[in-house]
Amino acid sequence: RRVATSFSNPHKYLLYRPTVVQLMTYLATGLKEVSPSSSIVLYLSCEGAPPATPPADTTDEEVEAYQRGGIAMRGYTPSGKKYAAENCLYPEDLTPFSRRPLLLVVESPNSQAFKSCRGVFRQPMVCLLSPADQPDCIPDSNQHGSLLTLFLHAPLVAFCHICGMAEVPEAVWQRSVHQLDKVMQAVLTALKSSRELDLAFIQFLEDEFTRVLVVRFVFASIVLRYQRHFKTSDFQPKSHPSLPDSLLSSDSLQSPLLDLASSLDVRPLFL
Repeated sequence: RRVATSFSNPHKYLLYRPTVVQLMTYLATGLKEVSPSSSIVLYLSCEGAPPATPPADTTDEEVEAYQRGGIAMRGYTPSGKKYAAENCLYPEDLTPFSRRPLLLVVESPNSQAFKSCRGVFRQPMVCLLSPADQPDCIPDSNQHGSLLTLFLHAPLVAFCHICGMAEVPEAVWQRSVHQLDKVMQAVLTALKSSRELDLAFIQFLEDEFTRVLVVRFVFASIVLRYQRHFKTSDFQPKSHPSLPDSLLSSDSLQSPLLDLASSLDVRPLFL
């Protein structure tokens, strides 16, 4: 995905259930096409592929590289006696593509495996990772897209979804849209003013397209942090580098978020 300096529609490849080889081919093409001042956004939505038990003759290096598993691509089958499955995408597979700034979004039950992603070419690399699970009391969101995807695409719809709101009166919706804008502006201000925010995030705040993704991810993080049903760690999105706790718990973000909850009359659902 080539990200321009203005908010034009970026060049993109959309692959449905590709094999690992097909994905690598398109990533290599994208890496060739983007300019040194551009970045790559890679969004992956797949089932998780947990690691198999390593055979006795597996080396320490192989265990370290594949012990977290990855995500299942087309053609994936459990690895059986092999520790690494051929059509499982592992975090280490993405290392060659970190030669350009890389914003990675992973929507998968095993998304946390990608916290081990490391860029080795001194280029910014940020991984935005979905929760591993969600509470049983929250309706299944698969008809709208998985939960993190919903937050990134339609944050107010996602907010209503986790609060169990299937319908919202138009006047309440319009008021909430205005309040959501205030929350998003507060998030952006907090990101820009944070002294603890990893520098890898900074480059992605400079472009409008990637800035929207980062801001909406932070919004998802604070919403699920304060929603009473999402207190378990597996229900929380993660990122690498991690977002500062001082940012996620700041009053400057909590206050407008609770105002949004109040505008939808769901304040009791939040701490």
